[in-house]
Amino acid sequence: MLLVTWVVFYTVVKMVEGLMHDKEITIPVAIHLDHGSSFEKCKEAIDAGFTSVMIDASHDPFEENVATTAKVVEYAHEHGVSVEAELGTVGGQEDDVVAEGVIYADPKECQELVEKNWY
Repeated sequence: MLLVTWVVFYTVVKMVEGLMHDKEITIPVAIHLDHGSSFEKCKEAIDAGFTSVMIDASHDPFEENVATTAKVVEYAHEHGVSVEAELGTVGGQEDDVVAEGVIYADPKECQELVEKNWY
């Protein structure tokens, strides 16, 4: 299954690059993975050429979320890729992340997440 995901990510990158070439677009374009549900998914997107990823480990306990985010940040920054992270949930389904109810992010946890992953 992971290889299939990488192939899809790679295809998206190549389609965007092809369109940019055909339309003679010369300004930089970001290709962003939104709501990546695991380190592995974010890694696949990075390896395929995405320039930005969002790790959504908000479904995990806080400490696990911080650890997963740290792993993604380390790998992404080694490859020049920016990272967005998520705390709290809004409810519903987005991509392959399902959450029930509304759980607001705790501002102190937000600060801690940034402090542990900022470099």
